[in-house]
Amino acid sequence: MFYSYNSKQFAKEVKNIRLNLKYSQSYVSKITKISIDGLRKIECGSVTPRFETLVKLSELYKVNLIEMMVLYSKIPNLVEAYNNIQFYIDTENVKEIDIAVKDIKASTQKYIDEGIILLEEVMQFINFCEASKLYIKNSKKNLIKSKALVIEALKMTIKNFDMSVIIKNKYNYFEI
Repeated sequence: MFYSYNSKQFAKEVKNIRLNLKYSQSYVSKITKISIDGLRKIECGSVTPRFETLVKLSELYKVNLIEMMVLYSKIPNLVEAYNNIQFYIDTENVKEIDIAVKDIKASTQKYIDEGIILLEEVMQFINFCEASKLYIKNSKKNLIKSKALVIEALKMTIKNFDMSVIIKNKYNYFEI
């Protein structure tokens, strides 16, 4: 979670590098042994290139496409927002959690619309924030609602999530 990939921008940049070098797709295919169809898919952003493919293209283009891909995979970086909210949770500051959630919604909408970040990622994040607020309020009714929101959030990224087998699942940094 938190690392989305802007395939369209990355693809555009890769294509521009090839065009600036005045290489045809046919030439690149011949040298790298990557199919022309594969190159076309990479350059239109319809696939995420494999590591080996990035290495081959990097060698030919004399550009580290792996590092470049990393630049296009952290927009927006929700880790900073998560760390801020974690502080507000630790200090039981419900008001600041509300403000942060509004900021997240506003700052991510553009990226959701462009397909750079998944709506599910943002919704999961917001569910966890809402669950945290209810947990902080610490009434029996709120704790039940909080648990339900956490389960709903986990089901967004873990197929068939079930509390009875919670230990058997693998969790990412944020879910923990």
